[in-house]
Amino acid sequence: MKQNSLKRLFSYSWRYKWSFLISIFGFILFASADIAAVEWIRQIIGFINDNSNDKQQLLALSLICMLFGCSNGFAVANSMTGAINSSKFNKGAASGLMGAFQVGSGGLAGFLIIYFGGAQNFNICLYALFIMSGISIISSYLILQMKKISVI
Repeated sequence: MKQNSLKRLFSYSWRYKWSFLISIFGFILFASADIAAVEWIRQIIGFINDNSNDKQQLLALSLICMLFGCSNGFAVANSMTGAINSSKFNKGAASGLMGAFQVGSGGLAGFLIIYFGGAQNFNICLYALFIMSGISIISSYLILQMKKISVI
């Protein structure tokens, strides 16, 4: 790429320099969060495999809760953005409906997991997690296919 072309590209984006710097900072935070998540998982596996019953179990539980919170932070924000952008005129209604659906489906899933014995058997929780993940993958694929059909 020529030097003049690079200078021309920077001249177009110079007025967005603060947004660009904030996005670079966000990418650095995201990359560090990925590295931290791998370290958390390594420590959680180590704590689970440890047979002692001291305070390390509490640390493992707190690391799992932190990982769950970070995962929700990434997933919920993206789903909320998708819900708001799906409607052109009723963005507030889309946001409210998405929030109500998240709270309602979370409460229903929690109830069903406990009802089927998830409090006594952790395997039931894992099965429910795999089922919900499968449903979300299938629904994401179907929505993508519907978007392709509607564009054509």
